[in-house]
Amino acid sequence: NPEKTSRYYIFGMVSEGAMYYFKSSERDTETPKNLLLNGNIDKDTFVISDAYYRISWNKDENGNKLFSHGLCYVHGKRNFVDLVNYATTKGEVTDKFSSFKDDVKDSKIIIEMISKVFQANNNAPKDADIVKYRQEFVKPLVDKLFNELEKHALIIEKQKRHSKIEKDLEKFAKELVSGKAGNKRKNTLNSKIEELTLEKDKIEKSDVFKRKFSKRFIDAVSYMYSKKEYFYEFLNNANGIMHNNFIERSFRELSLLRNAM
Repeated sequence: NPEKTSRYYIFGMVSEGAMYYFKSSERDTETPKNLLLNGNIDKDTFVISDAYYRISWNKDENGNKLFSHGLCYVHGKRNFVDLVNYATTKGEVTDKFSSFKDDVKDSKIIIEMISKVFQANNNAPKDADIVKYRQEFVKPLVDKLFNELEKHALIIEKQKRHSKIEKDLEKFAKELVSGKAGNKRKNTLNSKIEELTLEKDKIEKSDVFKRKFSKRFIDAVSYMYSKKEYFYEFLNNANGIMHNNFIERSFRELSLLRNAM
């Protein structure tokens, strides 16, 4: 409000025929979910959002799908675009990002892949069976995109695991030398240290550390790869779309008004 003594959140829902806004004092994903369900939507309804809405948001307590939920490809692409813009000047990688030149190169590859998915989807004939068309012409491009993301995600996961092992080894070693552990605990610690050391050595003998990733690239890859199921969702639904730009545009005036307060 103008006095800024309280905070409200505005939820927006936009379709081709209508816009609906709802004000709430709680930033709760259940609020728009309940609004949707009260509108008698069904499992064939397609809802697209950014990644604020948690995984399984569209399912009931038994895991049954209540409606289709897809994530916005523009948001996914934007993270890689932002990385390239941050890391380059006039097409050249800046000194501050010189250690991560491969991140820039691979971001450009992923951006191009996402653009090809958009292009193929937009080229669907108006009279086409859209789900059949997407399975034949769009899905192979989505598969290729997520194979590329997976290649990086698996390396990132191993690097994170290596870091976790090092911390655990340090913690267990300190406990051993502290003299506070009894014989049973010492045996457990020695067993864990041996097991983790073998795993650490195995990771270090692989090609995992040939590549160094920036946090921006790790976050961009994780954003899409960890939510793979929801980026595939539009392929299987005749109502499916790839972006939520229309809701972003519909909120523009509200954002200007909020910032002016």
